[in-house]
Amino acid sequence: MKIDLPLSVKDILNKFEKSGFEIYIVGGAVRDILMGRLTNDWDFTTNATPEEILKVVPGGLYNNEFGTVFTPNPDNPENPHEITTYRKEEGYQDFRHPD
Repeated sequence: MKIDLPLSVKDILNKFEKSGFEIYIVGGAVRDILMGRLTNDWDFTTNATPEEILKVVPGGLYNNEFGTVFTPNPDNPENPHEITTYRKEEGYQDFRHPD
């Protein structure tokens, strides 16, 4: 299966790779790609901390407790890219949000 990623997504993946971090596309974009649908909702997960994410992708917004940095999405300005630090699957009483 050949996947044509938007330039903004390729740019994020390349920046993290060049900075020595792991990064993966996750969430609804993966589902949409596998189902042959177009998507403008790109979410990522990485081993970089929020502070490191902001160094790799300057101009992001980080002000939450879940480790998510929101970065501009030139393909869909109303829906920014979300880049979240890996999390452990423990201490989730609601099975979704960290305690």
